Amino acid sequence: STFWFTIRVPLADSCATYEHLLEGMDSKRFAGRGLLVDDNPVNLEVGVALLEMLGVTVVPVESGEAAVRTASEGGFDLILMDCHMPGVDGFEATQIIRHTELERRGPACPIVALTANATSNCRQRCKEVGMNAYLSKPFRMRELEHMLSQVSDAYDFQVKNKIEGMTSLITPVITIIMGIVVMIIVLS
Repeated sequence: STFWFTIRVPLADSCATYEHLLEGMDSKRFAGRGLLVDDNPVNLEVGVALLEMLGVTVVPVESGEAAVRTASEGGFDLILMDCHMPGVDGFEATQIIRHTELERRGPACPIVALTANATSNCRQRCKEVGMNAYLSKPFRMRELEHMLSQVSDAYDFQVKNKIEGMTSLITPVITIIMGIVVMIIVLS
């Protein structure tokens, strides 16, 4: 015999809709290039989506080895590093990246630890290997945005408002230079 039934269940307040996640957020607030490292494809996909919603251009990689290789190419404003991965974990990858930065005498890229292990020992180890900030997984959009704000304040990661301010200063300067160039051509 076959039977069926229907259950009507109200949506719980704790279930967030896409619109609810973005509520109160300044979408596309950040600008810059970030390296996101996580061995879990779902975490990587969600992280990329959240970072892109905030305006960060993301390069995703799935291992510590790939993180070291990709970070060595340079051009990143931020690295978000999963701590616990098979092979080269986030701690070892960070140490290698920091060593490479020292050898090249280049600026240190801020590295944010991503981990579900929120113990004080884990936080201490993150500091010891050279990570600059810590974000506990799973994280919400507002926690990510808060962390990006802290990183932008402390490590000069680009905030869109700073870039827009620069643009408003650059435009008149270019106009003046173009006027001078035209005057030189006309007077010649």
